[in-house]
Amino acid sequence: QQPGIFGQLANLFGFCGYRSPAEFMDELLPKLREANLGHVELLQEPGDVVAFPAGWWHAVVNLDATIAITESFGEPHNLEAIVEALRAGRLHAFADVLLSEAREHSTSIS
Repeated sequence: QQPGIFGQLANLFGFCGYRSPAEFMDELLPKLREANLGHVELLQEPGDVVAFPAGWWHAVVNLDATIAITESFGEPHNLEAIVEALRAGRLHAFADVLLSEAREHSTSIS
């Protein structure tokens, strides 16, 4: 299976290569469990809402056809920290897009 448009965009912005849900479950998840990083696993049921604290990385594997609404939230006072975290994760292109969008929609960001 090849990545769709979103996978291609993720690759373009420096995210890790495309992984199918099966590859994630078979290859990456066991390694994450073995690393003992203090991760949390949950099964979200229809109607459940899950919110992640700022700075938490997460992965989602849909077990069935899914409609999801997601939102990434940042405020002007923590924009610098968000950009630094993106760059530390080698997501420079994504950080640049974020800064460009912030500048376009605010006169207070230089």
